[in-house]
Amino acid sequence: MIKKFIIISIGLFFIIALFSIILLVINQINSSPLNINTNSDVPMNDKDDTPISYTDNDSITYFQEDLKTYTHPSGKFSYNYPDIWEFVPKREDMGLRPKAYGGFSKNEIVTILYFPDKGSDLKKQAMEYDGAASEEWISVDISSEYETILYKHQSNNLEYYSYWNGNGKDAVKVMFRKFNSYSVDGHTDNSSYLEDFNTILNSFKFI
Repeated sequence: MIKKFIIISIGLFFIIALFSIILLVINQINSSPLNINTNSDVPMNDKDDTPISYTDNDSITYFQEDLKTYTHPSGKFSYNYPDIWEFVPKREDMGLRPKAYGGFSKNEIVTILYFPDKGSDLKKQAMEYDGAASEEWISVDISSEYETILYKHQSNNLEYYSYWNGNGKDAVKVMFRKFNSYSVDGHTDNSSYLEDFNTILNSFKFI
């Protein structure tokens, strides 16, 4: 009788132990950081991996204290530029570059030119100055207060964006040299400064 009781007790002990182990394994699985999703209609995570696409008119968001405001001596237009940029010596009213490019007097990568009384036919003025066929000039929606047209030039040695702004009276050319193999100081690829340029372009206004 005692032997039978001992056998039953051992059996119950093993059953209880096995049951405890099963509960422990189930608990471990449920608390594991690995969460297998069996529903194919629900993403494994909520991260959006869609790449950000920048257009020509996108720009970096600068704080106001990181920008300088320039007003042309004519008093006809103004724009902002990042304080990490500067005017090229002897080109103070038209040639801009990153301060990191310093040293040379001919290494501007942004040129801004003023054409008084040349804005009544903006495309004609732009074509006479920059060339390119009429169909290569496209309208760009930057501001409702003035007209903007754009010509993109691209070759093996040179790539630049030539924007012309016109208010019906005056015209202002705003050009960015994105790539220039003829650079005098070795700065050939300026594409990393495109968003800085767009800050300048998008802050432009006639006064």
